[in-house]
Amino acid sequence: MNTSSVSPLSSARRSIAPTREWRESYGVERRSVYLFGAGHVGRALVLALAPLPFSVIWCDSRDGAFPAHIPSNVTPVQRQEPDGLVMQAPAGSFVLVMTHTHPLDLAVTAAALARHDLPFVGLIGSRTKRARFEKRYRELGISEERIATLACPIGIPGIGDKDPAIIAAATAAQLLALRESLSENKVAEKEVTDHA
Repeated sequence: MNTSSVSPLSSARRSIAPTREWRESYGVERRSVYLFGAGHVGRALVLALAPLPFSVIWCDSRDGAFPAHIPSNVTPVQRQEPDGLVMQAPAGSFVLVMTHTHPLDLAVTAAALARHDLPFVGLIGSRTKRARFEKRYRELGISEERIATLACPIGIPGIGDKDPAIIAAATAAQLLALRESLSENKVAEKEVTDHA
């Protein structure tokens, strides 16, 4: 049998099947996500981000906070003063805060908001928690413009369920949308520069 011949069936399929373009990306750029807190929502979020184009630095100060099995795109970091880790984050990183204490949440978010090169700072919590934290940010000298960028509550709008896996899914969707938006802006800026 000639291996280059086409059977009548495959030929018929070709004539009625629409032509599709298929692309596969190699070496997808992974955006850095600094996740502070290894509680129920933090664990669920790490799993939700596992197959997505993110590189996660996962920080918690407590002994034994991290599970035995961690996705390959996640680097666990046990650190007593996690707000210092924010200063090491590369420009363009996303920061999510959901630690086990409000003072720690405040310290980490304040450190992140003090940096203008971090496009996303998210804090788990209610509108009431946000209002309390906003007052403290003002006392710390953080600008109103930067305070307004804080995402709290986190996740895409319209999802109110408090189950950790659902919060994680809504937050993963929020990060994907922002990643795509920033990528589109970067391409548009490059096109403007190329045509100048």
